[in-house]
Amino acid sequence: GGETPRMLAVVDPPSPGDDAAGFLMSGPAGEMATKLFAAMKLTPAQVYLTGAVKCAPTGGADATTMQLL
Repeated sequence: GGETPRMLAVVDPPSPGDDAAGFLMSGPAGEMATKLFAAMKLTPAQVYLTGAVKCAPTGGADATTMQLL
């Protein structure tokens, strides 16, 4: 997002694809999010994305409760 976002979105932990791409919400999930934000009249610069955890869990496993806290 930009320097003065209008919305904070906390999204799922990054997928292995997100880690490989180097950003959150890559692929189909990102396309859907972009359409959702556009429907809300928000540009990507107006939305700050952050992951529920910093990086994808090892081996593509689901994040544990402790990782999410």
